[in-house]
Amino acid sequence: MYKLLIADDEKLEREALRLFIDQSSLEIDHIIECINGTETVKKTMLEKPDIILLDINMPGLNGLDALEKINMTQNNTKVIISSAFNYFEYALKAMQLGAIDFIVKPVKKEQLIGVLNKAIDQLDLEQAQKNEITKKEDMLAYAGKKIVEDLILGHINEEVLFYLDTMNIHSYSSGNCFFIRFKEDIKDIHKQKKMSAFLKKELELIGFSILANWKNSTLTLLVFNNNPTDPHIFKTMKDLIQAVLNQSNYDYTLGSGLPFDEISHIEESYNYARGTVGDIDLPKEKAITQQDVPLVIQNICDYIDKNYYKKINLDDIAGSVGFSKYYISRLFKQHMNITIIDFLTNKRIDMAKEFLKDGNYSIKQISSMVGYSDPNYLTWTFKKIVGVSPLNYRYNK
Repeated sequence: MYKLLIADDEKLEREALRLFIDQSSLEIDHIIECINGTETVKKTMLEKPDIILLDINMPGLNGLDALEKINMTQNNTKVIISSAFNYFEYALKAMQLGAIDFIVKPVKKEQLIGVLNKAIDQLDLEQAQKNEITKKEDMLAYAGKKIVEDLILGHINEEVLFYLDTMNIHSYSSGNCFFIRFKEDIKDIHKQKKMSAFLKKELELIGFSILANWKNSTLTLLVFNNNPTDPHIFKTMKDLIQAVLNQSNYDYTLGSGLPFDEISHIEESYNYARGTVGDIDLPKEKAITQQDVPLVIQNICDYIDKNYYKKINLDDIAGSVGFSKYYISRLFKQHMNITIIDFLTNKRIDMAKEFLKDGNYSIKQISSMVGYSDPNYLTWTFKKIVGVSPLNYRYNK
């Protein structure tokens, strides 16, 4: 339901307009009346009506002058100008000032209902668009929260990789994890959003990408670095976060993780950040002798070759060779110059090419045969790596 303001110095005219509206089924549940332009401007600022029926010829401040002043404070109010004179210059000036329509007095009921319905339709559309934007923002916020939870738990799946790619973050992206524990329990979602938005704005100003996730009175920040050549970049991250937090009125403890050079190390960075604030005990890493490195690398490759079609992850691969996933991730990239995730992806795409050449399988079947649960993700990944869609690849071979 909407709020309407009727501005007219003639009492009979105001009463007639109100009667027409009361007899209609218009979605208007509150009507305000004004008798001159000055009062109209004041009540518009106080009452914030959705629609204004504004007479031009009123004592003191006329309707057009009032509309100019209203435009300075109210951008979304729909204004309909009325006048006893059907002058083109009045209508033109009203439209230039943002009025949505111009009606000539005496106003007929059908004419009034028509212009008010026009205003209501515009308001409904704007509200629907606003709701859609809010819905998308909420969905993105929820998706971002879930992605952070997956990353800090080491769950790097199709959904995670797709979401990160939309932010231009890749499997080999570097960065750091920060764990912030506030002494005050910040449960107000608006305060949480405000804090996250402030941190995001300041960090993005100098080229960082950020994902944030609140849980009770703790905030996890994943900060991705777009300038890996800067040796002081991680100190810059921490200093900037501290500077922003110090502007708030909250007491906090900030834990900084180990810098990561691929997203598979985010879980390790997160656990280290929590460990530095005494939240968890830091694990001790199992060592490997130098002569065993080639064998471990080969075993990882063999495991992927034999199991690429399954829903395997880093935990499975690490378990197959008996070392932590953090350790084998660093070891593999150091010796193979590629992340384990990308190696597995390349294997799956290579096998998808072979199945496409065969011509006996659908994209959906091939997706399942190479370890992907979603054919759309296979198509997206295939096109990203090969440069063409799976179907184009099939028909051009």
